[in-house]
Amino acid sequence: MSKRITRTPSRRRKLQKSVLLLVEGSTERNIIPHCFDKRDYPDLSITIHDYNGGGYMEIEHWISRRRDTLDIVLVVCDLDRAASSKDEEKALRKTIEFLWNENRKNNIFLTCPAFEEWLLRGLPASPSSPLFRCLGYGSEKEQKSDTRLWDHFVRKGGTPAIAAAWFRNKPLYYKKVDFSQGQFDENHLTTSQSALYYLEDYLQLLNDK
Repeated sequence: MSKRITRTPSRRRKLQKSVLLLVEGSTERNIIPHCFDKRDYPDLSITIHDYNGGGYMEIEHWISRRRDTLDIVLVVCDLDRAASSKDEEKALRKTIEFLWNENRKNNIFLTCPAFEEWLLRGLPASPSSPLFRCLGYGSEKEQKSDTRLWDHFVRKGGTPAIAAAWFRNKPLYYKKVDFSQGQFDENHLTTSQSALYYLEDYLQLLNDK
């Protein structure tokens, strides 16, 4: 009669939390993956999609159509629409409320006037020229269509760390650094800012909690 071999049960791998980074367009989709290292967040499964621009309500529509497949959503978009129109600001607030009601771990990272400001402030010496000129493009359109934008940025000495240091002490229109409800400051709706400086900290919080 053969002797039964008792195997020690293997330890199950911890189930990863699903995090979607929903970004405004192709520029953000090409750059955001370089702004953090997925290996720093082993308990997160991070994917990136874009909602192809449009107004703030498009964010709500995009998520609503896919909510059965989504867990935590982090939105990256521009503040320029809200800064230029009261109706757009109302739409943004409604979208932020929607994100909160869907999942209190959801968040939105706004940059004013646009995502390119994050890249510009990530260059050494904080240049005053438009980003496309600083990176050697002939026009803004050429810059936006280039899938190698990150390479140009790095070649000019740009890093996310420089951008984070620039924006860290700048006031924000909307700030949500944990799982409590975020805070608005209407005095800073139109000022240069980017909540992306705490994106890595927020990912770490999601990983640990």
